[in-house]
Amino acid sequence: MIGCQWLDDELAVTASWDRSANLYNVETGGTLLQTLAGHDHELTHVACHPTMRLVATSSVDTTFRLWDFRETIHSVSVFQVRLGKFDLNLESFLILAMRETMISSKF
Repeated sequence: MIGCQWLDDELAVTASWDRSANLYNVETGGTLLQTLAGHDHELTHVACHPTMRLVATSSVDTTFRLWDFRETIHSVSVFQVRLGKFDLNLESFLILAMRETMISSKF
């Protein structure tokens, strides 16, 4: 595990070198609820939006994934970064990606 963030008071999201993020319910003793898979290489960061049920993960594969848990069936959006190595502020990306997702969903 390379990182952990709180999604809300009960749920935590971890990022790992095994190319996945995991969603845990810490109120039930750390029960694994869901594995978020899709990156081609190990993850580098995980961030959760402070008020929305959104999670962003970044990977060595130069992609960010925005996981949306606002609905019962979650969705994921993939963003490609065309810069060799990167260490961007994932929290800022999460806010920008959320705006883009909200704008594109209106059309």
